[in-house]
Amino acid sequence: MLLLLLLLLLLLLLLLLLLLILLLPPLFLLLLLLYCSYYYFYNNYNYCCCW
Repeated sequence: MLLLLLLLLLLLLLLLLLLLILLLPPLFLLLLLLYCSYYYFYNNYNYCCCW
């Protein structure tokens, strides 16, 4: 019973990790975009920092 619970917990953790890996790139891109727009609007440059 304890082993089954442990296995279930491990599976849940693995699933969470997978979800994090899947969600991290879009979040990172969104953060980069936000940083870029901030940089662009507050410094009034003709180029963006990301490109």
